[in-house]
Amino acid sequence: MTPRTERTRVQPVTRTAEPVDAASKRRPFRRDQILQAAVRLFNERGYHETGMNDIGAAVGITGPGIYRHFKNKQAILETALLEAGEQMMERIQRIAAESTSPGELLERLVDNYIETLLDYPALSTTVMAERRVLSETTRAWVTRHLRLHVEEWVGALLHVRPELTETEVRVVVLGVFGLSNSIDRVAHEMNRDRLAGLLKNMALATLYADKPAVDDAAARV
Repeated sequence: MTPRTERTRVQPVTRTAEPVDAASKRRPFRRDQILQAAVRLFNERGYHETGMNDIGAAVGITGPGIYRHFKNKQAILETALLEAGEQMMERIQRIAAESTSPGELLERLVDNYIETLLDYPALSTTVMAERRVLSETTRAWVTRHLRLHVEEWVGALLHVRPELTETEVRVVVLGVFGLSNSIDRVAHEMNRDRLAGLLKNMALATLYADKPAVDDAAARV
């Protein structure tokens, strides 16, 4: 049997991109508009096919006006990614500290994941498609925090479903994360609460799917 590993606790988030000053923490409305429009355009057209003028037109300003908020396209994409990731990881830390059982932790992780997907429906697919344009520092941040996120789920599910091996648990968790694939294509077509409920039911069905009955000889093949 695969040995169980100790649950990895999510460490405090350390942002490695440009420092955020007090003004940027207020996240002006125009700045948020730029982030949302840029991610949507990157997802629809591709990062390299989207120009600053395109982003400006989407929010009703000239392309040069964007430079008052961001120095270039890469900064826009990385800011959107890091801010969304930090918010999600901060919630995970709080959820892990407040949950009183592995089952509660697992359900709250599902809720948090779905909330992030619906808050940023185009971001995950954009980052996967355009990962190569991210700086080395940002790519390392993404890799580390994705691993920490996965480990939190794995630790909870190992306690909830002791009949599964660690490898089986990882397969199940990654299956849930597959919900993010192309969710941006339908997010605008459904009521948010209804879509969230559907995604949660799908995630829980995956997490609690019956372990297939396979004899030992077949399992070794």
